[in-house]
Amino acid sequence: KSGKDYDQSLISQNLNFIGLESYVLHQKCQPANDPIPAAPCKELQRVYEQALWSWWTDLPYVNMNVAKQMFKFAGKRDPDAGKDEKDGWQALAKEIRFERFEHVGYQLWCVAYHGWRFEDVTAFAGLAKWGSYMEDPSEGADFAMFSPMWVSGQAAEREEAGKIARFSRDQPPLILFHADQGKDRSRRGETRKEFAAVLSILLHSVSRHEYDDLL
Repeated sequence: KSGKDYDQSLISQNLNFIGLESYVLHQKCQPANDPIPAAPCKELQRVYEQALWSWWTDLPYVNMNVAKQMFKFAGKRDPDAGKDEKDGWQALAKEIRFERFEHVGYQLWCVAYHGWRFEDVTAFAGLAKWGSYMEDPSEGADFAMFSPMWVSGQAAEREEAGKIARFSRDQPPLILFHADQGKDRSRRGETRKEFAAVLSILLHSVSRHEYDDLL
């Protein structure tokens, strides 16, 4: 199995989450315009076939009104119509079986119903070895044109070492994710030991000792 197989599996699961896996991947967008028009359906097919993996590539953001639509679909009811707090949005979230990397489901929903398109940036980012191109960037990758709001710990280390192109200086990344990988920037080793010590105390307080060898 390759990274492409893994990403396609996740894309398929998230298509299923928004109710379109069968129509897009098996019915091949037929009959036309049922349940979505041909253009977004073909775009979703392209995303799957080319394994355009979109998680970790930039800081995730959500239009809450759009997310409401998706939640109503997934939960099969409208929380706003309920008269009691127990029927509200928090209760609905507990009823929904989310797929892994559910933000991808949100992005696919936006393709289906809000005119989004996926941009293939392979020419600049290079091929992803696994997951996204941002987690473990290929040598020579150039993210400057994207001005991502976050980059991985490995991407930052490779940029500093000159193994990938310099990030945008006008709009540099704001956040590092996967900061447990790449160069240690914040006493990571010491902090890990401190956390292990606190965790050990907490576990021992409830007579849990099965993790002692690991801590």
